[in-house]
Amino acid sequence: MKWRGKGDKAVAYDDIVIDEEFRRKFADYCLMDDYYMSVFFKDELASAQCVLRIILGKPDLQVESVKVQEELFSSTGRRAMLDVVATDSVGVVYDIEVQRADSGADPLRARYYSSLLDANMLAAGAEYDELREKYVIFITENDALKCGLPIYHVDRTVREIASGFGDGDHIIYVNGTCRDGGTALGRLMQDFFCRNADGMHYDELKARTRRLKEFDKGGENMSDVIRELIEKCREQGREEGMEKGMEKGMEKGMEKGMRSAQVKNVRTMLGKGLNVEEISEYLSLSVEDVEAYAKAGI
Repeated sequence: MKWRGKGDKAVAYDDIVIDEEFRRKFADYCLMDDYYMSVFFKDELASAQCVLRIILGKPDLQVESVKVQEELFSSTGRRAMLDVVATDSVGVVYDIEVQRADSGADPLRARYYSSLLDANMLAAGAEYDELREKYVIFITENDALKCGLPIYHVDRTVREIASGFGDGDHIIYVNGTCRDGGTALGRLMQDFFCRNADGMHYDELKARTRRLKEFDKGGENMSDVIRELIEKCREQGREEGMEKGMEKGMEKGMEKGMRSAQVKNVRTMLGKGLNVEEISEYLSLSVEDVEAYAKAGI
């Protein structure tokens, strides 16, 4: 599928019409939107490098690989999907997560993601000193730690001597509400919430945004982008459908269980000589329901 040109009102992809409404919605995405972020950073070394250099304050950091929606499993089989996982030229691993909801940036989630990176980093039989330094970075829409700071660095320390533990495990929270244009980090946060290339500060992010969004001005072929977004939306729809199906099944199961219990109660009370009116009063049921339960099969 390709966009046919500036004059076309709509194109079809796999029975889905990509029309002006879709284009408007796509134009409204920013880097705080999970699906768009995963498309934006896919194989995008320059953009990931730009973000990490600013957050870490390391202008010479060189990113060598970037993966999006990295699926990791614990030893118990529990799955986690990491937003963006990058590796630099010296082997340091970075997990970049965007979170709009405060619950998504819970410290226990940070701990779990950090442990998953370790568990999947070390091959069977490898020595512990082969574990690489790593960062789990949460970029949050709100101030997740609620202390009013633009950035929070979390590292293990030896309290008795107020010294770092030196295990190479780092967690960083970036406060998305701090968008001070006078700092590099503040400008980066402005870019994360910006929806068009012209309003962005950093050339790498600006160029990538322009390639993705300005397709009517000769931008990047959109077929891969559309395919990714559609598949992600379908995947979310399938998951929501399964969840709703499970909820509906549980509701039906509970209804059936309650009905079965009521039938048994009615029959037991009838067997003890109570009449329909008495059972109705005891069980807070209508006389009609009591009569129906008395005739029903379990």
